[in-house]
Amino acid sequence: MRKTITFILGKEIEDKITGFKGTVTAEIFYLNGCHRVFVTPRCTDNKTNEKPEEEVFDRLDVTVLELKKEPAKKPNHGPRGRNEKKLCKM
Repeated sequence: MRKTITFILGKEIEDKITGFKGTVTAEIFYLNGCHRVFVTPRCTDNKTNEKPEEEVFDRLDVTVLELKKEPAKKPNHGPRGRNEKKLCKM
């Protein structure tokens, strides 16, 4: 039986059990097949300048949060050819 490993490093996740949210900063693969992730929460208090506590969760207990994609912006430049250089005729 072959397992597919999906890396989630750098993605926003939420723990299903505790509701803890944060960014995956490390992934650990043990020889016995256990897959753990280190999750760092976002800073909530900038006054203390303390690094937030990381938590460790089992990979199967976390879900990757889907980030809302912004719709593609249409170019807002002028009509085509407006900024092109005009060649002199001889």
